[in-house]
Amino acid sequence: MACGGKRHAYCPLFYEATALTDIPRTAKILSEETFGQGAAVLAFDNQEDVTAYANVTVYGRIGYIHTQDTRHIYQLCRARRSPSAV
Repeated sequence: MACGGKRHAYCPLFYEATALTDIPRTAKILSEETFGQGAAVLAFDNQEDVTAYANVTVYGRIGYIHTQDTRHIYQLCRARRSPSAV
């Protein structure tokens, strides 16, 4: 867990915004709706793995791409079946 994950101080029914890292590819957060402020951060070694993994989901989730080479962003957006990527 990179940050968050604690119950909110003023409303214990809610959790703080949470970023998860180093999670297995089978983690439920990657395949089920979380209904909260949670983000899974994944790292990939190559563009083909990113595209294959992003297109496995049956949900129309948004994806965020961080790279130093903007050409990768445009290539990945065209290759994804999801309706949106940022």
